[in-house]
Amino acid sequence: MSEHFDILTQEVEKLAANKSMDSILSSSNDILRQLKNLQKEIENSPTSIDDITSKIKKDNENILKHQKHLNKSVKNYSVKIDKMFDFNLSDVYPYETIDIKNNLKSRKLLERSIIMDLLRNGQFEIASKLEIERNLKIPFELITKFKKLNEILLNLRENNELNLAIDWASLNSSKLKKTGSDLEFNLHKLQFIKLYNKNKDDPFEAYNYAKENFPNFGLTHLDIISKLLFSMIYSTTTETNTTIDKNYINEMLLSNDSIYTQLCQDYCSLIGLSSNSPIYNTLLASYISLPNFIKYTKIFKNSGKLNWTSLNELPFEINLPIFLQFHSILICPVSKEETTFENPPMVLPCYHIISKDSLIKLSKNNLSSFKCPYCPVTSTSNQAIQSRFIDM
Repeated sequence: MSEHFDILTQEVEKLAANKSMDSILSSSNDILRQLKNLQKEIENSPTSIDDITSKIKKDNENILKHQKHLNKSVKNYSVKIDKMFDFNLSDVYPYETIDIKNNLKSRKLLERSIIMDLLRNGQFEIASKLEIERNLKIPFELITKFKKLNEILLNLRENNELNLAIDWASLNSSKLKKTGSDLEFNLHKLQFIKLYNKNKDDPFEAYNYAKENFPNFGLTHLDIISKLLFSMIYSTTTETNTTIDKNYINEMLLSNDSIYTQLCQDYCSLIGLSSNSPIYNTLLASYISLPNFIKYTKIFKNSGKLNWTSLNELPFEINLPIFLQFHSILICPVSKEETTFENPPMVLPCYHIISKDSLIKLSKNNLSSFKCPYCPVTSTSNQAIQSRFIDM
């Protein structure tokens, strides 16, 4: 992702590869075991403790040696990490920031984003207090929907129960299918595997569950359903088949974490929100981008030849992951040029979009009507509305 993240990854892997802690734990367990054995021997009959003392002393020396090695590794790791992030944020990011205190609109947007983030994370009491304190109004219906999501997630995370999630997915089955989601099937699949693993010698409960729920997904997931059922039927036939069965079942067993993530994404999608909160996406994009600013600042200080050319553009490219790329830049289909603040995208009455410059040319400097470049609808420049891309 960037040089800094590569270095960070290397340092984390280097620290994780240090086996000193394993050796310390092993030696400590040996000492504990020897002391317990010695206690039993003393209780049964008086005996010399010289041998056991020498062994304990040897293990203790081994622990101290590995502890020093571990401390050295941790210290080196801390020094390199601190060095990586030793910077002044105002120096590496010279862009003008928004004055939140004096900009009422921006402050309200930020406060609303914070409340929405609290609601997503189940912090309803804090969100309610902040809502009252900052005089904001969050729709009661939205709060109710997030409380329902929180109830489902708590039941999944703390009780390892899928019933509430399955009920919600079944209730919204048609909506999920329209979005192309396979959440409902994944929930039923996970429930089937859990029932099967609970009693492999008598998989009748799992079989009945499959018989009742899997037919609804025969057209879309027949291959997976067939393999699951055949694995169950032939699981006790031979030792080889048992191994195959275990391997396949383990591969198909989605973790609660993956279901948890998919459930959050699909639930938020159905209520018209992005899967992650705007604050989460903003902070994550900032953390990913920050090393680029640090590197640019260092190069600028060393050479003195680099400088910002525009307040609206970055002097370097930032490679954000796909899920953080929202493509707010539009290429005008007429001029084949990017839209900008000075040349924004404009929506025609037929909902086709072109740039403002193209609109002016087609309307002959806003003097006449014109036909849309992509459909027969005729309109005037006054009927066009500026398009705004908003990420919820």
